[in-house]
Amino acid sequence: MVSTVAVLIVINPFEQIAEQLGWQPNEQTRRDNVAGNTKSSDEVTPFQDVQLERAREKAREVIDSFSEVQHEFETEQYAQKSFVEEYATIQEIAVQGDDKFKQRDFDAAIAEYENALTELLLLQEQIDHEFETAVGEAFDWLEKRQEKAAREAFQHAGILKPLHPLLNDGLARLEVLPQVNEHIRESERAILREEWDLARTHLDSVQKLDPLTLGLEEKRTIIREKQHEQEIRDLLSDAHQALASNEFDRARAKFTEVLGREPDNTAAKTGIQQTEQSRLIYNIQTLRTEAEQAEQELDFIRALEIYEQILAIDSSLSFAVDGRRRVYEVINATRQMQAILGDPDSLSSDDQFQNAQQVLEVAEKYEGHSKQYDEILEDFSELVEYATEPVKVTVLSDSLTEVLLIKHGPLGNFESTELHLRPGRYELVGSRDGWRDIRRTIVVEPSMEPIEISCVEQI
Repeated sequence: MVSTVAVLIVINPFEQIAEQLGWQPNEQTRRDNVAGNTKSSDEVTPFQDVQLERAREKAREVIDSFSEVQHEFETEQYAQKSFVEEYATIQEIAVQGDDKFKQRDFDAAIAEYENALTELLLLQEQIDHEFETAVGEAFDWLEKRQEKAAREAFQHAGILKPLHPLLNDGLARLEVLPQVNEHIRESERAILREEWDLARTHLDSVQKLDPLTLGLEEKRTIIREKQHEQEIRDLLSDAHQALASNEFDRARAKFTEVLGREPDNTAAKTGIQQTEQSRLIYNIQTLRTEAEQAEQELDFIRALEIYEQILAIDSSLSFAVDGRRRVYEVINATRQMQAILGDPDSLSSDDQFQNAQQVLEVAEKYEGHSKQYDEILEDFSELVEYATEPVKVTVLSDSLTEVLLIKHGPLGNFESTELHLRPGRYELVGSRDGWRDIRRTIVVEPSMEPIEISCVEQI
């Protein structure tokens, strides 16, 4: 560090030198000359006195400039820990200027002072440059949250300009940097755990510790974006789960909510289409099940209504087309079987028997349709089979009565005749001249007793 004496000499050189040399202002010098004061041969003339005064004023201007810069060095402690030798050398130059000034060699003194000022300004420029570089690096490392590198850079800057206000600001931020880094790390961990509120809380703590921390708003934006993405994924997941559970209204509501937040979300648009398709398929399948259940219960009217509903939705659905045709055929077959089963003896008629065979052929195509249907079909099949086998029938008469088997032809006169007839109902008519006709209905069945027909009432 430069000695205090040397500093004082540089700061107020003219006052000290004038005091040591006994100089007086120019007006006093002039008064002395006018009074006829005697002077030695080396005393200055008035003209020289003016020149000296001008040199002195110029020297003062240079000294003032030097003193101003030096004052800044001293008060700000620029060179206390660095550039000590350079600063001492500059002060030596200034002291040499003082010596020249004492010797009244003002031009040489001015040259020394100007040289000292130039060197001091260059040193100041060098210190300013190094300080700006160091403090700039320090703040760069601070923004990158590199504590060790930032601290080293601030320490270097502090050696150059220990009282500069930027150091206080930077060091204050540096002191809380470990806490800042910890909160940022915890915020990032919270993001990975999808704990969005906690992640934001840590960033808020950083904001309070060091509002100048870079990237806080970007990190909040990332949190908002990731939270938004997660919420969209959750909505889509809920929607698909609802869709898989046939909860179509809930699925559509979830997909719609996604589109409300992201109008161009392809997954949501596709999801709504899938929902409506699945809803349609589900409704059709439900109707199909109801129709088939109605068929099982022989509720054919209800079954037809349902198949018509299905075909109104999509007329190309083959199962509905087949179902409607099947119901009509089963209805007809069931009605005919039930009608014949209600009058089994009618199968004695060839036409009726042939019709029954045709009904059975159609009805057997739907065997297994339902339990009730199969029971009817079984009874009807047994009836047709029973009606197929002829039964021997013995008919007795009096040889005088003309016997006619309706729809089959005359049997003639006989005392006894055997016929082979299918089971069922038959009409026998007996006639004899002068006698009232006799009509008898018989039901042919296996092991039946002989049948007698004769006219017994005379007209």
